Amino acid sequence: MGPVSHGKSLQLLGRVLFELGRDPSARIAYVAPNADRASRFVDTVRRYIQESEALRRIFPALGPGAIWRQDGFAIARPGGSRHESLRALGARQDIG
Repeated sequence: MGPVSHGKSLQLLGRVLFELGRDPSARIAYVAPNADRASRFVDTVRRYIQESEALRRIFPALGPGAIWRQDGFAIARPGGSRHESLRALGARQDIG
């Protein structure tokens, strides 16, 4: 683990966006010390997908799906899915 303020979250944000753009069927869980912190990260990814013109140029098919909440969302994908593409979890939270 790297020191505070060395870009770990920014690198992870880019990786998550890349993986979802490359593979719409991907399912990712983001686990943080608590659910609130995890939800903030997931919401940042969600807003990027919704608002970034640069991301849309790279991955034009990457867009909102049927589930679109701050703590978890599904991207648009062929055949749809009832599962979230990215989900926020606190460290002690049940995956259920």
